[in-house]
Amino acid sequence: MAEAVDLIAAGFDEVADGDFLARGASYRDQLEALDADIDAMIATIPEADRKLVTNHFAYGYYADRYGLELLGTVIPAATTEAQTSAAEFAELIEIIEDSGASAIFASTTESTTLAEAIAGEVGRDVQVLSLYTGSLGEPGSGAETYIEMMTTSTERIVEGLTA
Repeated sequence: MAEAVDLIAAGFDEVADGDFLARGASYRDQLEALDADIDAMIATIPEADRKLVTNHFAYGYYADRYGLELLGTVIPAATTEAQTSAAEFAELIEIIEDSGASAIFASTTESTTLAEAIAGEVGRDVQVLSLYTGSLGEPGSGAETYIEMMTTSTERIVEGLTA
């Protein structure tokens, strides 16, 4: 995101007045601070517990960036339009059971029905927690801006993986 801010600010600076380069640099600083904050929050999760199961692959880049292992997804494709199968569900349930994963993270923009069904099939308590993915939150949600969205989602990941 920080690199995108630089490109967007430079583009606006070429075509409009408004000191976009300075404003972009200020926001870049905020994003770099967010990155450090997320690193610090993830560092509180024991390494053995840094395992994600999500609704879909939207958090794959996040997992790579912050040293989490993406064990599997409820919807095993890049699109939420993909169809799942009983065999894929059974495989994901086995992965969750074998890994000790304690939560399934689902997007706030999609139904949690499939994630809840999978969690219910695991032989122990598995939480289904919502993350902001692809959309900011409503006023009062704690996810009204990109920075708040990422902070809130990270707090939920830490909560789910350290519970």
